[in-house]
Amino acid sequence: MICGVGNLPDNIEATGKSALGLVGANSHDITWMVSQFIYTYGGELMDCTGEEILIGSLEAADGIDFYKNVLGNFAQEGWVEDTGVEVMEAFAAGDIAFEIQGPWGISDVWKKGFPFEVGVIPLSDIGVYSEVGPMMLSMVEGSHSNEAETFIRYMTSIESLEKIMEGEYEPKYDAYYPFRVPLRKDMESSAFFEKYPEFLSFIEGFKLPSINTPCEAWYEIQQNVYPDVLHRIMTDEISIEEGLKEVSQ
Repeated sequence: MICGVGNLPDNIEATGKSALGLVGANSHDITWMVSQFIYTYGGELMDCTGEEILIGSLEAADGIDFYKNVLGNFAQEGWVEDTGVEVMEAFAAGDIAFEIQGPWGISDVWKKGFPFEVGVIPLSDIGVYSEVGPMMLSMVEGSHSNEAETFIRYMTSIESLEKIMEGEYEPKYDAYYPFRVPLRKDMESSAFFEKYPEFLSFIEGFKLPSINTPCEAWYEIQQNVYPDVLHRIMTDEISIEEGLKEVSQ
C-alpha cells in the first residue's frame, strides 16, 4: 500500500481540509489499515507455527495508539465511522490531501475524468509496513495434478500477472483501469510498467510487508472479532488494552 497525493495546497491548514484519510468503521478496511501500524511498531498478529495469538503485545498497542491518537488528529471529520469507500470519495473530492490505498487510489481518480494529478509515496520510504494481500492458489493431489501445476505456473507468470494488473472494466469509459498490486519483484521492465510507470512505486511495498491474514487460524478472528474490536477502540467504547485482551482470548 502507498499514500496517494492529491491536490496538496501549500498551506493545508488555511483550506480547512484534512490531511489524511483514515477508516474506523466496523469493516474489513480497518483491519488492514491498523495492522500496517502494528507491524510497523514491531508487533505481530499471530505465530502461525504454534497458532499463538501475539496481538496483545505492547508493540501492537503502540501501533494502534499511533493510528488512533496521532494520525487521528489529522483525519477527516467522522473518520471513526468511515470505510475505505468514504475515504476514496473524500480524496477524489479534494477534501483530504492523502489517502493510504493501493493502485485503485490512482485509477479511481482517472475514472472521474482526471480531475487532478495523483502522485505516490511508498510507505516503506517513511518506515511504515505496507499491507500485502497474497493471491492464493492450491493444488490437490489426483489425476489432474499436472494440469493444476501448469495452471498455477501460468497464473504466477509475468504474462498472466500483466493481464490481471490491467484491472477492472469500466463500462462508462469502455476501458480497463489498473486495480491490483504487482505480485513479482522482477516485473519492473515488463510491458505493464512501460504503459503505467505510475505504478512502479507499489513494488516498494514488498520491502516491508504487512500480512493482514498471516494464516488460516487467524482468519476467523479477523472476520468475527478483530474489526469490531478495532472500531470500538476508535470510538472510545473500550480502551486499547481492553480490546487487545478481547482479541487474544
